[in-house]
Amino acid sequence: MQTSGRLRNSPLTVKVTGEVSRLVAMSQPKGLEITTLQTLDTEFCADATEWCPIDGFQDILLCGTYQLQEREASCDADERSKEEVIVDIPRNQVRVGRLYIYQLEKEFLRLQERLKLDMPGVLDIKWSHQLINGRPTFGLVNSVGQLRVYQFMENQSCSKSDGSSMPQALPPLSLLCECQFGADCLGLSLEWSNQLRFSEPSVAATDSNGFVSLFKVTPAAVEKTCRWKCQDFEAWITAFNQWDPSLLYTGGDDCQLKVWDLRIGTDFPVLVSRRHTMGVCSVQSNPIQEHIVATGSYDEQLCIWDSRQMRRPVQDIGLGGGIWRIKWEPWSGTKILTATMYSGFHLLQADSSSGAPIDILSQYTKHESIAYGADWYRWNSNQDVGPCKKKVDSEANPFSSSPAKYLIASCSFYDHSLHLWECSPNS
Repeated sequence: MQTSGRLRNSPLTVKVTGEVSRLVAMSQPKGLEITTLQTLDTEFCADATEWCPIDGFQDILLCGTYQLQEREASCDADERSKEEVIVDIPRNQVRVGRLYIYQLEKEFLRLQERLKLDMPGVLDIKWSHQLINGRPTFGLVNSVGQLRVYQFMENQSCSKSDGSSMPQALPPLSLLCECQFGADCLGLSLEWSNQLRFSEPSVAATDSNGFVSLFKVTPAAVEKTCRWKCQDFEAWITAFNQWDPSLLYTGGDDCQLKVWDLRIGTDFPVLVSRRHTMGVCSVQSNPIQEHIVATGSYDEQLCIWDSRQMRRPVQDIGLGGGIWRIKWEPWSGTKILTATMYSGFHLLQADSSSGAPIDILSQYTKHESIAYGADWYRWNSNQDVGPCKKKVDSEANPFSSSPAKYLIASCSFYDHSLHLWECSPNS
């Protein structure tokens, strides 16, 4: 019998302090040395962060926050998980949030806050991997069931042309659209379809009622094209197969991973996997190795799949905490960064083509609460940048080989914290 993905029925709903330390002691990570460079207070509970992937704008980091307008208790006094907050809060309480936009000072490896916008609670943030209307663009989903798409209004690089490490001022930010999913729901996740394909993109977004909505993004508008019931309970995650965006993955609190073929309609999924025994909350397609997909769950299992044969995963590993987010390393597609909820953040070697098992390279445990958001910094292809210190041919793929060091941003919930840290091989 499968266990519900709802964490209030799980032994993991214990006090965060101490439990993280116990779980850390269960693993012996190796291979990389970690240095914390900066810690920032986001005031509200932080749950999503992502670096811009667009060349010339990689300095920009987004961080989204989500918090209940508590009557008596503060966020710090409430040790429920974000999932329990979403599911159980009284209707008369207000969900508030804030979007932070930071910029990296490469010489000092420090983040500077450039913009702060109050808005409904932010549950997920994703950048478009291509310019829209010739401009850097990102989307977010929020606690009032909306997809919001924002654009920087000038396509000017945030890095100075003379190679100076000091960033230029951000171009003005504009709200391109605000699209409603449906009545009485929260947006939970979103993804763009254009990481590898350059045609007009789609955005998929899931909500707390178990639906996924599909939006078409054109230079003139963002239009909702369809919405269907994809999961029995909360639909925690959605992701495109970036090599074939007609295939869409969804995962939810019903412990099911589903694959939808958008070419034949949305009445039925083409595959339903019950390999995970608790709620499926993370999915991401490998951007370098075709056919490879990673999934994570509250059952603490990271699974690597071959999308051509999904009867069973080709690799898996237990990480000691629910795997809320997965980010493939963008250079070789052989490493994974996870936000592992009650077990911090993991860096993993996961090369399914090698036949070797998944290996824990390192674990970051400096956060004091639930790990929800993390992302790899991407260097500028035209400059020596930050920790990478390597010149990359602008005519070549800027992500063709891994940097000497990794620069990572991560965020956690009840300690409302954003960290900047680097990983390098042990000397």
